[in-house]
Amino acid sequence: MIARRFFVLATLALILAGVGSAAAAELLIGYRAIEKTLLTQVFTSDGRKFLVGASSAGCTHAFLDTPRVTPQGERLQVSARFHSSAGVEISGDCVGAGDEFDVWMSGVPTYRDGVLFLDQIRVQTPNKPYGDLARNLLAQTLPKMLRYPLLQEVRKKAAAESQQGPYQISVSRLDVGRITLGADQLSIPFELSLSLR
Repeated sequence: MIARRFFVLATLALILAGVGSAAAAELLIGYRAIEKTLLTQVFTSDGRKFLVGASSAGCTHAFLDTPRVTPQGERLQVSARFHSSAGVEISGDCVGAGDEFDVWMSGVPTYRDGVLFLDQIRVQTPNKPYGDLARNLLAQTLPKMLRYPLLQEVRKKAAAESQQGPYQISVSRLDVGRITLGADQLSIPFELSLSLR
């Protein structure tokens, strides 16, 4: 799932932009910031995201590392290096096959029912022995990795602010417009309606 910490600033910006009324604003998120978030929240095992196994110390594992985020037309692409090993331990050594190659995962950034996510997900791998394995593993894990319950988090932040201040803040509406991808950042136009009591 996309990082909570990354969106704390975004959520605070949403709250501050709309206190007291409906306000239209734009949230710009740099691709490098998304990469940093992936490294700290998804690729949490020394910069790796294990898909099979819990570490590369075992004889059978599959993991991703070195994530890169780039725009591809209307799609947000996350590329990474896929590493795999399938073997057994014999006399203290791993015996078996392994491979590594680049993989590309992409989707259309979408906001629906309060959730920010990638829609129309595609996974591309080279035609290699482990290519099908990588595609299947990524198709199962990518949607979960790249979802963020934006409306829920905005409401949580508003509730937390209410506890610290003299006002009750409630989120009546959060509408997100068409998300666009620029050369180095994602643009999320939004309109937020809050009420203070």
